[in-house]
Amino acid sequence: MINQSSAHISSKLMALFVVIATKHADGQAMTVSQTMGLPDMASSAALHKRIDDLREAGMICVVFKGSDRRTKYLAPTDKGNRYLQLMGDLLRAGL
Repeated sequence: MINQSSAHISSKLMALFVVIATKHADGQAMTVSQTMGLPDMASSAALHKRIDDLREAGMICVVFKGSDRRTKYLAPTDKGNRYLQLMGDLLRAGL
């Protein structure tokens, strides 16, 4: 869940974001349906809500490949990529 006053993203949202961003970086962008089918993370309804929350937070966006607009792929936004870069920089600085 997103706390609007502090722009805090919960650990559950961040875990889903990292999966989406990692798959995208590996050239295997996940569809909304594939993402909702991650039973180890949550129920499909909870995952759908988390996808919406990440979109509202500006961390991910929906993209289409070619002219097929039936399949929605998830990708990190520039904001999401900046967040990942910042977290990586902070981790490296702490080592």
